Amino acid sequence: MRVARNISLVILLAFLVACGATQRENVIKDSYRALAVGGQAYDVGMKGIADLYKNGQVGEEEKAKAIEIGNYYYDAYHTAVEGLVLYAETEGEQGDIQLLLLEVGKQLGKFISYVNPILVKYGMEALK
Repeated sequence: MRVARNISLVILLAFLVACGATQRENVIKDSYRALAVGGQAYDVGMKGIADLYKNGQVGEEEKAKAIEIGNYYYDAYHTAVEGLVLYAETEGEQGDIQLLLLEVGKQLGKFISYVNPILVKYGMEALK
């Protein structure tokens, strides 16, 4: 009976480790995917503002404000990437990554909220 219980515990432990590894891998994969999508939105928005500026449709002030807000996103993005690398290489806490990604989302939201009305005003597609 004791052997069966110990085998059950070993099997349970192996299952939990496997689930933890799978969950950890999913967190890493999904986090990188989210960062990639956000990065694409940022790139499209900055390119849109740059094109509008080159065409004289937005002025220095609007461009500078987009860069300022974009820089907050850029900093949060790179902090999250560094945190995700650390999480992937160590036994870091998943909650730390979630907080970093939350900040990235918050800053991306601010950037999109500023840039979208400008892009739409000049007939460009809104960021999503």
